[in-house]
Amino acid sequence: PEDGTLLIALARVSLARAQGEDHDAAQRLLLAAQPVIVQRLGQDHPRHLRLLNELFAVAFRRADWPRALDHAREVHERIRARMGDTHVSTPVTLLNWGRALSEAGHPAEALQKVRPAHAQLQQLLGENAPQTQDAAFVLALTLLDLGRTAEAASLVEGLDAQVLESGRASGVWQGGIDALRGIVAQQRGQTAQARTLLGACLLYTSRR
Repeated sequence: PEDGTLLIALARVSLARAQGEDHDAAQRLLLAAQPVIVQRLGQDHPRHLRLLNELFAVAFRRADWPRALDHAREVHERIRARMGDTHVSTPVTLLNWGRALSEAGHPAEALQKVRPAHAQLQQLLGENAPQTQDAAFVLALTLLDLGRTAEAASLVEGLDAQVLESGRASGVWQGGIDALRGIVAQQRGQTAQARTLLGACLLYTSRR
């Protein structure tokens, strides 16, 4: 029956999340579930939006940038149309789109997404919310890619590893902040300080 088909599709989505590093298996499960969920629930149903976000996450982890960027754009556009500009999910998905652009090597395009996402999250949640801090991290990295050291440095100084860990625990946020500080020092010509900070970053992350 149709209800059974939908339940199987939803089970595939749950199973995809359990695949760990087997990104190919996760993608196959999600793609198999997608047409059933769209047919039964519609393209703008929250379950389909979550599925699209899962597809984005898988493509991001695989560094499949064309697919990741396509999914990120679709998720953001559908979330924005459904939730509006004042819902926190809208700037969060815009940030993810910018994050993918940054990782794909397009910092100028990334800045066009990340900067407004950061500003919107500041307005909606405040400076010290985990989502805002995450956006500040990505914005700082993007600015450093563009050589805009002074702008990036002011953002880096406001980052708090504990706040970032509370939003998405990874155990390596402090190492990431040290890396940003090291790049700032390097771009300022402070070679010894850069070496110390980047060395501390490598030591920190190697212990995790």
